[in-house]
Amino acid sequence: MIRVLIVDDHQVVREGLRFVLEQEPDVEVVGEAGDGRAALEAIRTLSPDVVLLDMIMPVVDGKGVLDALRAGEPGPAVVVLTSYTGDDEAIDAVRAGALSYLPKSAAIDRSHRRGPGGRDGRQHPGPRRDRPSRQPAARTGR
Repeated sequence: MIRVLIVDDHQVVREGLRFVLEQEPDVEVVGEAGDGRAALEAIRTLSPDVVLLDMIMPVVDGKGVLDALRAGEPGPAVVVLTSYTGDDEAIDAVRAGALSYLPKSAAIDRSHRRGPGGRDGRQHPGPRRDRPSRQPAARTGR
């Protein structure tokens, strides 16, 4: 079981991430935090394996959280979530200690769960982003 802490100052983002993560059988969301200070306390008390960390937050920002984690004992893996999409921000986050960097604009990919080779063996509907639908529109009134 992978224990995850979600850290973002927007409640709707936290709730959305929680909803998506709770669909995964091997993931447990152990908590949420809305700012960096609360995140550091939650990391200390909850001992998550992974922290999903927003970079732009009040009180202590994501960089401050990464700096505090790097200065302490080995801690959780950190995946940075942010609305920035530039390479410079990604490089800075990784240099500060993040394992990975994910723009908030990234689509949720559930392809690993689809089809006979999927993890649970069942078909899972998901968005098709590779091409538009070629089915004709339904006709009415004949």
